[in-house]
Amino acid sequence: MPVYEFQCKCGNIAEELVKMDTETIECPKCHGRAKKIMS
Repeated sequence: MPVYEFQCKCGNIAEELVKMDTETIECPKCHGRAKKIMS
């Protein structure tokens, strides 16, 4: 599984090891939804 970057509306950017088809994760800072971004 590759590492992707996700950004939340709160501005937090997180790197996570997820499946390729994962589009959102829970933000570790505010627990909102973070979307996959191009790094």
